Amino acid sequence: MMKVLVVGAGLAGCTTALELAENNVTVTLIDTAASIGGKVRHYGCKATDKCNNCGLCLAAGLWEKVDQHSHINMRLSTRLVDLSQENEKYAATLKHTAGVVSENFNKVIISIGFLDSATAEKSGQSRIISGSQIEMLLRDRTSTGFLETSPESVAFVMCHGSRDCHEHTMYCSRVCCKYATRTAKAIKHFYPECRIVFFYMEMQMVAPGDYYQSLLDLGIEFIKCRPVEVNSNGSSAAHIVYDDPVSGKRLQDCFDLVVLSEGIKPNSQSRQVSEICELGQDKAGFLQYVNTNNPDIKLVGCASGPKDITETYAEAIAAAKEILQSQEALI
Repeated sequence: MMKVLVVGAGLAGCTTALELAENNVTVTLIDTAASIGGKVRHYGCKATDKCNNCGLCLAAGLWEKVDQHSHINMRLSTRLVDLSQENEKYAATLKHTAGVVSENFNKVIISIGFLDSATAEKSGQSRIISGSQIEMLLRDRTSTGFLETSPESVAFVMCHGSRDCHEHTMYCSRVCCKYATRTAKAIKHFYPECRIVFFYMEMQMVAPGDYYQSLLDLGIEFIKCRPVEVNSNGSSAAHIVYDDPVSGKRLQDCFDLVVLSEGIKPNSQSRQVSEICELGQDKAGFLQYVNTNNPDIKLVGCASGPKDITETYAEAIAAAKEILQSQEALI
């Protein structure tokens, strides 16, 4: 029977592992964390009176199915420390709290996920939170809302840490516009009188049709600039200082809540994994193939670059299907 090693137990790794396991492939799923699910497990549904297509439903029941599947061997708090190929098999050395073991595998999936593009250094201030933090608030939503008090005003600061030479993240993280605007819709749904303002550099395509106009129709405002300063100074409001693109004047606005919409940065393990698995890295540090003719090591999910939930899920299923097809070809 084919054996597959999956390195990383977030959405990409768990989706691939489950698809393989349900087709009678033995999977060893490892992660450096003490639990599976990665960041997506802490995300919240952004539906209002209708589904807003955030993709989170794709993970419904996934963690439980993976945890209970007899063909998936779970090894948490475990790290891949060496990988060598011999006779069309990979010898993987795995280090965990109980010691070091070596096992042979036919295929290897690398799905180590990502880091938030920039730590929300001001998120310790109660009026300024990160995109990750508002995701957790959405995860715990009730029928009446998800914020502690009804806000009169909320600002989203887009590209926080993305498109930033100081962060070495000159690329677009691709997901921020999607989760931030859908979150804004959820805020408008629960708190219809709330004023919402986006400070942005450019807006990416989120859905077919005139999605941007649908946001304007909700009364959401857009100011095209990167704020000069965001601070609350322990006060009852957060302050944003910015250069107004219309008047050219430097202005200040106050908000009950500011959300720093951070993007996607390569996992801190990327360099080590690239060396162990003989992979390359692009300029940003994401993993990439060196030998594209090697079908036995596959990159899945945000290990190779920014992707949203639906893209990650589709790529994971496709990787599993390719492995299953290669198994059929050997029979």
